Amino acid sequence: MLRTKLHRPPAIFNEQVIRSGLIKKLESGLQKPMSLVSAPAGYGKSQTVSQWLQETTATSCWISLDEEDNDLRVFLTYVVAALHTAVPNSVPLTETISTAGELPPIKTIAHTLINELDKIDKAVILVLDDYHRNLNVCTYA
Repeated sequence: MLRTKLHRPPAIFNEQVIRSGLIKKLESGLQKPMSLVSAPAGYGKSQTVSQWLQETTATSCWISLDEEDNDLRVFLTYVVAALHTAVPNSVPLTETISTAGELPPIKTIAHTLINELDKIDKAVILVLDDYHRNLNVCTYA
């Protein structure tokens, strides 16, 4: 595991534009189960989300995805590690599943992860940065 993939980019640089309106929209989206930030490359999506995480009171964690994370086991390992940075020991059954010799059906993995996330008693933001590089993980049967 490459631990640096769990670090969000620095939020502010000297010549960077602060997108206050977008940050407010992201913050208001905390009442929803998911937010998608989508724009062409170079528009500052990662920086804007990083700025928001710096300002929000919600607990957050980050994964910078790449093509190697298309393997379900690798993806799960990063999800578990990221969640543990935000809420230590929060998904122990999912962690056990991710290290098992053979992965159970994806439905079992999903149910286990969802049930463990449901037990967390605070808002947690899990950022999957560059998710477009990891679309194959959704195709597991």
